[in-house]
Amino acid sequence: MRLDFSASAGVISSVSSFFLMGMIPAYFKQFSDVSAGEILAQRVLWAALFLALTLVVFKKLKQTLGILKSPKTLLYLTLSGALIASNWLILIWASSNGMILEVSLGRFLSPLAVILIGILFLSERPNRAQKIAIFIMFAAILYKLVSFTNVPFAALALAATYAPYCLVRKKVNVDPANAIFMEMAMMLPFALGFIVYLASVGKSNFLPVFDDLNTWLFICMGPLTVLIFVLFGFGVSRLKLSTMGFTQYISPSVGMILAIFVYNEPFLFGDFFVFLLIWCALLIITVDSFFAFSRQRKKEVI
Repeated sequence: MRLDFSASAGVISSVSSFFLMGMIPAYFKQFSDVSAGEILAQRVLWAALFLALTLVVFKKLKQTLGILKSPKTLLYLTLSGALIASNWLILIWASSNGMILEVSLGRFLSPLAVILIGILFLSERPNRAQKIAIFIMFAAILYKLVSFTNVPFAALALAATYAPYCLVRKKVNVDPANAIFMEMAMMLPFALGFIVYLASVGKSNFLPVFDDLNTWLFICMGPLTVLIFVLFGFGVSRLKLSTMGFTQYISPSVGMILAIFVYNEPFLFGDFFVFLLIWCALLIITVDSFFAFSRQRKKEVI
């Protein structure tokens, strides 16, 4: 029996990427008395720096700079950069305020929101499985709204920023690594402006000393962000989409485990029921995608 080492490496990379994504909220909770805005600004700065270094190492920087010749592409990447920055800001704020369970819910909702936005804005026609999944998603949200006093604003906001981000990125025919760097580059002036402002008023938490925890946490966000993107890209290029469909649920599952068993966030029966509905919807979509992929492969063989 011959092992497919390429596929195995793809699985390991994909699982590692989504595991790290799931652990990110725990990383943000390590900051002491730092605002979500400052964490976001520092993440954009260090992510841009380490992404630039990565592009230099892999000799892709010249190709990236070629994007500057297309104003339309730059406009789309500026918009997608603003959307992903908004998504990160919500993620950071929610994680820092004991709402990791909502972050997990938002990440479970995001793939379904992407399908919905494709139907609404790209005239994609949903099949029966997708219609059922979307109906279950709305049923879960409605149950959450009418059964509890708290509305899951963070979860809804995460899905509401991620889905348009995917829509905008779909219009950009650019290598993922180049696109991510340009998104960070477009946001960099705003990030630097905020960092300089905080330093000028004496409220910056970035201290140029080796023994300050916040400073090291800021800097390490750069390589951590690049590592997640690199692992994800490596996995995508070596796995079937159906396999990727299963691995993407690792991230919110890890976050949910962290919220319940590490940070002791309340998890009532109603919360369990909402998550159960979302899991059912995602399972329907994943199974449907798997069979659709199998049918397509059979047609190609024939």
